[in-house]
Amino acid sequence: AIASDHAPHSIEEKEAEYIYAPFGITGIETQWGLIVEQLLKKKIITLRKLYDLCIANPRKILNIPVPTIKKGEMANLTIADTHTKWKLTEGQSFSKSGNTPFAETELTGKCRAVINNGYIFKN
Repeated sequence: AIASDHAPHSIEEKEAEYIYAPFGITGIETQWGLIVEQLLKKKIITLRKLYDLCIANPRKILNIPVPTIKKGEMANLTIADTHTKWKLTEGQSFSKSGNTPFAETELTGKCRAVINNGYIFKN
């Protein structure tokens, strides 16, 4: 499974002395681009394997049903591409945190929208 421990913290929280600063970086916005760039593009995994690692397997591990897309069912899905090239720039994050070791990194693949329990979030 591939999962993200998305742990955003404000700049004020992170500016504490190292041993007191909370652990974590923003990860949810970079996860897809990093996986596509480092694993899919390099042919380390297939698109099917990416689906299993990011969607199906984590749900199996947690005993959560994998959502199905069918008429009459509530849509819960992410719409993503594997082709868009972009650079993560400082201050671009939608998160309350901007701390990431991947600032200024060229990535491929972008999440375009999330549909969850009737709400649509677009990027």
